[in-house]
Amino acid sequence: MPRHKKKVNSQHKLLSAELHEKLGIPCWYHGTNMRFSAWQCPPPPTPGNELSVPHTGLFFSSNWTFANNAGTYLAATTLRHNARILDTIANTSATERLRLAIANHPVAKMTRNIDKTFWHEGWRTGDVLRIHHTRPALDQYFKQYAAQLCANTTLTMQAAEQQAQLNITRGFIELVCVTAKNQGFDAIYGYERDSESHPGLVVAQPWLAVMSKTAITPPEWL
Repeated sequence: MPRHKKKVNSQHKLLSAELHEKLGIPCWYHGTNMRFSAWQCPPPPTPGNELSVPHTGLFFSSNWTFANNAGTYLAATTLRHNARILDTIANTSATERLRLAIANHPVAKMTRNIDKTFWHEGWRTGDVLRIHHTRPALDQYFKQYAAQLCANTTLTMQAAEQQAQLNITRGFIELVCVTAKNQGFDAIYGYERDSESHPGLVVAQPWLAVMSKTAITPPEWL
């Protein structure tokens, strides 16, 4: 009789070794200034952050120290084995489909972030999660956005420029997360830039965006 091969989760074939070893253990950390008993997607608004583009996902790092710097409290969670994860390091074909899906977005198409080489390398360095101004049209959009914020709020022009830069970045990350969710993923794995943990040094930190709370276990407060 033919021998039956052991089934292998096809999802796990598309995960890098560093992510695969982090499945099923509480090694993903979330820094926050509020305590809660359950995750919410989207998370509730942050008081005093009304001018910022809201996120619909939750963000984690497997670096305890890096995550701890993000808030007063620190929660841990476990990424479930059955979660549908877009590993941008290992699953280059799905990552490319994501790039193509956002490439014609009015703001995204003005950035360097959606250039093919930059996009794929940027998920390893974290650069893709920071807006890169290389086109005059984006600079003009930024100036108009900042001027609009300054005119319609109590922000000074300097503060409006900072808020505009933050919102363009947050808006891009939100576009990436929403598009990936629409493509069937519960979470995205990659890296983000950390220029604050080590003065004068930029480090790529593990980054996990979760768009469906069923992909993770309830928060464990540390």
